[in-house]
Amino acid sequence: MNEENIENKIKEINLSAIKDVIVDFVFPIIGLGITAVLFFVYIKPTYAKVNELKQQVTEQTAVLEVLNTKAAALTKMKVQSRTFRSSWTRYIRLQLTRECP
Repeated sequence: MNEENIENKIKEINLSAIKDVIVDFVFPIIGLGITAVLFFVYIKPTYAKVNELKQQVTEQTAVLEVLNTKAAALTKMKVQSRTFRSSWTRYIRLQLTRECP
């Protein structure tokens, strides 16, 4: 008789109640697990690298400033060289025209 009672009670169990428990409890737990995995696998390591990346940007900015300063100095030297060369050429031509009859 007990076995028949148990079988009847099993048949009487409402499946929609079990589905509601799964939807209301299990799926949010799975969602929290996925969120925790994403946090520890992607977000936390990325956040830990932020200071290192800031330092690299600072170093590269300093190098860029030095290179820009050197480029400006070279450009200035190039312009001065052209000016010197053209004035030197003019001077030689002038001297040659004075010497030639």
